[in-house]
Amino acid sequence: MKGFWMKRNKECSNYFKNQAGWKRCFLLMRKKWESLGKVGGQIHLEHCTEEEKKSVGRFLGRIIEGDCIEYSLVEFEDAFKKTRYSDVSFLELMETYFGESLVSNQERREIEAEHICNFFEAASNAFKGNQAAQQWIEDAYECRDYGYTLILQQINKDTDGALELVKNIGNAVSYLHQQKENEYFHGMPIAVFAAKISGNPHYFDRNSISGRLLMYALCWDLYEEYPHSAMKWKERLSEAKVLSDNISSQVTVFGIHLYRKSGLHQGVEEFCQIREPLVLSTYNMKDVVRAAADDNEVFIVENEMVFDFLIESVHKEHKESVSIICTSGQLHSTAFDLIDLLAADHTIIHYSGDLDPEGMGIADRLWQRHPAQVSIWHMDVEDYKKSISHESINDKSITMLDSLQNDKLKIT
Repeated sequence: MKGFWMKRNKECSNYFKNQAGWKRCFLLMRKKWESLGKVGGQIHLEHCTEEEKKSVGRFLGRIIEGDCIEYSLVEFEDAFKKTRYSDVSFLELMETYFGESLVSNQERREIEAEHICNFFEAASNAFKGNQAAQQWIEDAYECRDYGYTLILQQINKDTDGALELVKNIGNAVSYLHQQKENEYFHGMPIAVFAAKISGNPHYFDRNSISGRLLMYALCWDLYEEYPHSAMKWKERLSEAKVLSDNISSQVTVFGIHLYRKSGLHQGVEEFCQIREPLVLSTYNMKDVVRAAADDNEVFIVENEMVFDFLIESVHKEHKESVSIICTSGQLHSTAFDLIDLLAADHTIIHYSGDLDPEGMGIADRLWQRHPAQVSIWHMDVEDYKKSISHESINDKSITMLDSLQNDKLKIT
């Protein structure tokens, strides 16, 4: 009996496949049915041929004029019921015509929602006994945040792979969360951490899905906003005690004293004693708990040539207590860490950078970070007039000046 109905449905479908003009109509009828989930709505077909109009008009029992075909699905169904295939439903006709089951958009959304719900429930169950990871994945689902969109993208590609990804991120968050109370844990290089969690040292690279999802989870744990710059990215990792880079983030210092819990950093202090500059990296700073400057005052410059000139001047004038820092352009995480420690020690910080929109932006951001400690040094109107050049500034750079908050920089 089943074979009989299948054969009959196919005969009915072939009737329309063999008639000119119905292919485009059926595509539109399918789209309309999927949208409404029932027989309803209007079909509007433009730029029709005479053959198409005759075929559709003959079936509907009316003459179609102009170059458009218009009819409702109800009108089509009424005409279809007058054929010898009246016992075939509209949905059966459509499914036989396209050779697959049709699902309305609403049903599809419900199926997808159930699939997503089941996925997050499975992930939550996988983290039983792992409170931080379980709370993260539950908050991600309930708030539609903390990496939720990234997870959805991976579910659509490969559900099993998405679950494996989420488990790795959850384990990473849980491990770092536990280390918060460990006074002996001073951080772990990101490549080592990635290998520990996944076996792949590049697993948490910034441009990878897993790296981005880890950052969303860390921001959830740290109550922070997701970072959109390389500097903020490193800051977030550092807050979580993940060392993004031990070497490339550097700052050059002169006359800066560093302290660990055990006391004075002897290696750095040796350079202070012989009055020579020293390049500090993230690695050098990882155990540092305090930084101090001579006479509780430090001068920070952006340019290496200015830094060299100041040190030569110190030597020529035989000054014994001067502290200078060179950031070499943009402030990296090591520079920020050092400046934060100096500010915490109530150091007076004088900053001088390039008098262009980018340089003034750096100065302004540093001042906003420590308004009570940072003063803008040699960046006023008179200094600008002395250093003015014939280089033009593009519109993008000019707009950067609109965001300046420091009154001295605004005037300049």
